Amino acid sequence: YTARMLCDQTRIRFIAGKGGNGMAHFLKAKFVPKGGPDGGDGGRGGNLILKADENCRTLIDLHRKRNIKAQDGENGGTEQKTGKTGEDLIVIVPAGTMIYSPDKKELIADLTQHGQEFQITKGGKGGYGNTHFKSSRYQVPQFSELGEPGEEKEVLLELRMIADVGVIGLPSAGKSSFLNYVTTLLVLRVCVCLSVPMEHNNQLSHLSNLLCVYLLVLKFHLRLYCHSQPILIAI
Repeated sequence: YTARMLCDQTRIRFIAGKGGNGMAHFLKAKFVPKGGPDGGDGGRGGNLILKADENCRTLIDLHRKRNIKAQDGENGGTEQKTGKTGEDLIVIVPAGTMIYSPDKKELIADLTQHGQEFQITKGGKGGYGNTHFKSSRYQVPQFSELGEPGEEKEVLLELRMIADVGVIGLPSAGKSSFLNYVTTLLVLRVCVCLSVPMEHNNQLSHLSNLLCVYLLVLKFHLRLYCHSQPILIAI
């Protein structure tokens, strides 16, 4: 259950969209004999973009997707109509995500700021229609060009450690209780300091510190020092 809630590392393959194929077509219209080639070009494939968001906290959503692919470009049409360009796919990642090569020897990008974007793969180019291949010597080109495949890249996403203090301990060692009491005492100290005039804050600062220490020792003496499974506070 914990592994599903928090994920700070995952390996994903990003695949950009494939370019659309060009069309081999000849104009067929009334009163237009030998209309000539009019096949359109294929559309460009969509790019894959990673965007940092400070409201996103984990990589669990990406961990469940091994392959992420952008939209392909559409094929060219008649009357020299260019195919529709594939839409770019924006993938949301937490702020502080580092992008490594699969072997973790190269840091590709580091998304640290909210809203920062990085194009991880580029969409393929659309193929030319047969209109591009006509000339005075070759007036009836009966072929077109295929679209190029999009870039494909496998990367390792790793979430930067953002905590300054870590509480490490065995199960049922009192970690959650410790955090509960400590945060309660910090709130109590702030309330005491703000409830008196400003000129007395310095005088009560030492007193509030002693009060916090006294309550902490009083409430945790039996839990921390007499417990068979101690906890470690790592700073």
